[in-house]
Formats: sequence, structure tokens, C-alpha cells
Amino acid sequence: MSRLHEALRRLGVDSRLLVRNSPAPGTAVQTIGTRGDADDLFPAVREAVVRQYVELNRTSITNTHFSLHIDGADVSRVPLVASSDIAHLHWTGSFQAPADVRALLDAKPVVWTLHDLEPLTGGCHFPAGCEGYTGDCAGCPQLVRDPFEVTATTLSDKKTLWAGGRPTFIAPSRYMAERARRSAVAQCAAASIVHIPYGIDVDRFRPQPKAAARRALGLPVDGTYVLCGSNYNAEQRKGLRFLDGVLAAATARSRPDSSKLTLLTVGEPKLDLHDADGAGVIQLGRVSVDLMPSVYAAADVFLHPSVEDNFPLMLLESMSCGTPAIAFDVGGVADIVQDEVCGRLAAAGDELAMAAALSSLVHDREARQRMGERARAHVEEHFSDSSVARRHAELYDDVAKNRAAPQALAGRSRQTGIDAIFPRWSAACLVQEIALAREHAMQLNEESHAKSEHIAGLQRESAGLARSLADQSRQVQEKEAELAAIHEVAEERKALADKLHASAASIEAIAANLQREVRERDDLLGKLEATIAEQRAEIELVRRETAGLARSLAEQSRQVQEKEAELGAIHEVAEERKALADKLHASAASIEAIAANLQKEVRERDDLLADLEAAIDEQRAEIELVHHVAADRRELIEHLHRVAEERAAIIDRLVDAPQ
Repeated sequence: MSRLHEALRRLGVDSRLLVRNSPAPGTAVQTIGTRGDADDLFPAVREAVVRQYVELNRTSITNTHFSLHIDGADVSRVPLVASSDIAHLHWTGSFQAPADVRALLDAKPVVWTLHDLEPLTGGCHFPAGCEGYTGDCAGCPQLVRDPFEVTATTLSDKKTLWAGGRPTFIAPSRYMAERARRSAVAQCAAASIVHIPYGIDVDRFRPQPKAAARRALGLPVDGTYVLCGSNYNAEQRKGLRFLDGVLAAATARSRPDSSKLTLLTVGEPKLDLHDADGAGVIQLGRVSVDLMPSVYAAADVFLHPSVEDNFPLMLLESMSCGTPAIAFDVGGVADIVQDEVCGRLAAAGDELAMAAALSSLVHDREARQRMGERARAHVEEHFSDSSVARRHAELYDDVAKNRAAPQALAGRSRQTGIDAIFPRWSAACLVQEIALAREHAMQLNEESHAKSEHIAGLQRESAGLARSLADQSRQVQEKEAELAAIHEVAEERKALADKLHASAASIEAIAANLQREVRERDDLLGKLEATIAEQRAEIELVRRETAGLARSLAEQSRQVQEKEAELGAIHEVAEERKALADKLHASAASIEAIAANLQKEVRERDDLLADLEAAIDEQRAEIELVHHVAADRRELIEHLHRVAEERAAIIDRLVDAPQ
């Protein structure tokens, strides 16, 4: 009703709501009281009648809501209704008695959406297989007893009062339309039956990435989720009792490599479900409307095991979010779910067929994806709230234009059948209520007497316990004296123990200091060993460099000797150049003296290195000295290289000179 109201207003239709209760009244929402609200005593009478005739009088075949028309409100004279062109009724069981509906039929064209069959029955909203609404509704199978023939009287009032009223019933499903045509009330009222499905906001209920939806709900991202639930999970016709069997059969079919199956439920009360092998259960409880699109999107499959239904909105919402559905083929379900196209259908109550369909989709990701896409397209095409609202607006125009005046009922009395039986009926219910209250009071009295006897017994036990406690107190005093003596000995021992503890603590402190000094010395020795190792490495490097220099000097000396031999030969050939050769020999002798000095220095440095190994404290200074000497030797070698090059040049010139 609220969704249609909002969609109509978006189309420009001046839609207003007149309701019994509203959580958030606004400019387009008005609430109304009933006749019973003005009577201080009537609410108690109404409560007694409902409890005695419905709540305590139901059979086991169903627990779906059952309405008694014992209160109402004539809304035909309410200004909001009087100024309207069309009165569109929805769920009126709480404040529209049959006479109130007749007054509205006389005042306005009436359109009435059949959310269930209650407008056409003697009180039940779903008949649970009963066909009494096509006749007289006598002997209702949903009531244990009906001594006042309330259901038959209610149906008789509807047929009599609405005869010729010409309402237009809107059936959301073909199932509901067919049953409305067969009903005795619709035939007596000369009603028109029109099939218009529910619509939903496809922009609100839209596909979302599953991972994001699951994270938004705090669910593990991985795995396969099967969603199930309803507005009131304890309602028998919702079929949630089948879940354990369906889930167990589906998981039994699972292959070893299948991902973990998790049943996700919404609604209250939470279900009494058990984890099946390979499957888990997560119950979200009551979920806000704003969050439900994420719940649908988080699921891989929506499971709808209802065994009696009209046009379930949860199927529409789930499919609009791109989640395929599996459902029993009951009521108007087939109007929503196209088998093998956007979901799967199974025969009503066939757990194994539903389990097989579930197992098939769980193991076929591509099929789920394909069906989800087709489900979304199917809802967008046929069930968007804007298109459904447009069909309602067209129906309003047609009804207002072609309305035939209701047929007047000759000599119609204001007294209805329910009014006639209500004094005796309500009195009987009140008597039963009083008897029940008396029985309850007697039970409370018996419980009070039993509790009084129990208290007296407890008092006797308390007296015995008090005597026993006195004896125990005397024994405790004796024990306390013994304990005092023991305590004195214990104190002496404690003092001795404290001294021992102090001595032990002192010894532990000394030991700790010794251990700390040992660790510090170990650390110092480690550092010294590391320093010695580094210095030995540096000495070894100097040794290798000195050896290289010695080898280089020997090579150069050999080359000098070879050149001297060449000079000797040249001296024999070029005697006249002897003076010059003498100079060269003198230079060579000087070089040899220098080489001898270098060799002597090398031996001295070798001795110095030996001394460095013996005396660690002088090693760093000696290493620096060795580096300086090595630098001097490098300069000397470079000088020798230059002298050798000069001698070679002189020899070359002597060789090239004319003889």
C-alpha cells in the first residue's frame, strides 16, 4: 500500500492514506480511530473475545492471522474520503466491519486489493485448503469450536450487506483472481475482478557486487549463500519447517569440491535450525528495509518454501536484485518465477525436488548468473512500481467514469448478524476469560500455598542449621585457639625465613654483580680480539704490498742488468763514448746502491712487522710509518722507472749514432 501510494504521487495522482496506525504520519497520511476506542470498557471486551475465540481456539492446520469483525469505523463521512474520487481499500481487517464497507460502497466507487482472501471469507486470511468461502463458511476447520457460528454469520453479513455493491477487486496474482471469482461474496456483490500485480522500486532493489554486499553485512566474502526468511518466520504457511530437510538433502548431493554452503535467514523469530554436514546457518534477524537490497545481493539463491501464498514480495525483491529464486509452485509464485528461466519451481511440499534444484544451482555458477540476469530483466519489464502505478491510475479513471450506482437493499437494516450474536458471544467469551482468570488465580494460590509450605520447611531447616552453626561456632573457637598457638610458631619460623630470604637476596645480588662484571670483561675481550684481528689483517695487507714492491724491484734490477750487458757490448763498439758510458755505469752503481738500501729497508720493516705482532699497543703508529715508507718506495721506484727510461733513451741514441 505504501509503495503504491508513493509511486502514484510520483505520477501526479493525489493519493492520500487513511490508516488505523501509522509509525510516521505526514501530510499525506491520516490516522483514524474506531468506535471501540471511544468506549473505556470495549478494549477489554475486544481483547477477551479475540483471545478466547481465536488465540486459544485455533486448530493445528494453520496459525495465519484470523480476523473478527467486532469493531469498526464508518469512514464514508470522513472529509478526506468525502472529497476523494475513488476509495482504494487494502488490509481492513482491524477497523472495517461489513456494515462500514457497505456505507463506503454507497458513498464512493471502491477498489479493493486482495492481499489475501479475508475480504471474501468468514474470518480466515488464507483458507489452508478449505473451500467454505465459496459457500457459507460453516464449520471453520481453523477453529476448534464455533458455538455461535461466527464464521458463517460473518460471511452471511458480507454477502447480504455488499449485495449489488459492485466493488472492483484487484487480484495481485492469477491464483487470487481465480479464487475471488469463485467466492460467494464476490458473486453476491456483483464485483469486478482485475489482475494487477504488485510493483517494486527497481532502482532501490538493484544488483550489487556480491563481495561488497557481503562485506557491508559483515559476512565472509567466500562461499555460497542461500537466503530464506519472511516477515513472521513462525507462520506455518511460510513452510520454513522444510528448510532442514531441503538443506540436508542438498548438501548430501554436494560434490567434494563444492564450496561451503551457508543458509542466510532474515526475520523474527529466529529459526530452530541445525548446521548440516557441509553447510552452516547465519541468522540476521529483523533487517531494515534499507538494508534488504544488500541482503538479496549477498545471496546466490533465494529459497521460498511457502506452501500457501498470494504474490510474495520477497520473490520480486530478490529477483530485482539479480538473485534467482527456488520456490514451491503455489499461489501466485508462478506469476513471478519462470521455471528454468529466472529460477526453479518445485511441487508444493516436495523437499527432494527443491533440494535437487538447489544443489543444481549451487554447483552451476553460470546458470545462476544467467538466471539472475533474466530475473532482473523480467522484474524491470513487468513489475516496476511506475508501470504498476500507471495501471492503477488507468483503473481509477475507468472505475470513476463507468461507475454504476450500487443496488439499494430494500429494507436494509443497520443490525447485522454479528451485532445480533455479539452480546451473547462476548458475554460467553468474558465468562470464559473470567473462568480462565479464576483458574489462573487458583493456580497462583496453589503455587503460593506450595511456596508457603516450602518457606516453612526452609525455616525449619534454618533453625536446625542455626543449632548446627552454634556447635560449629564452638568448634571453630577451639580451633582458633589451636591456630593461635600454631600462628606463634609460624611467626617465629617466618622471622627466620625472612632472615634467610635476606641472606639469599644479598648472595643473589653479589652473584648478579659478578655475572655482570664477567659479561663486561667478556665483551671487552671480544672487542680486543676483534681489534687484533683487524690489525692483523692490515699487517697482512702491508706484507702483500711490500712483497709486490720487492718483486717489482727485482724485475727492474734484472732489466737494468740486461741493459748493462747491452751497454758493455756498446762500450766495446763505441770506445770513444766511454766517458759517457762511465757516467752511465756510475748511475747504475748509484741505482744499485739505492736498491741495496731499499732491500735493507725491507728487512728492517720485516723486523718492524715482527715487533708489531709482539706489541699491540705500537701497531697503529708502525702501520702508519710503513704506509709512509711504502709511499717513499713507490716514489723511488717511479724515479727508477724514469732513470731507466732515460738510460734506455740514451742507449737508443748511442745505437743510432754513427760509429
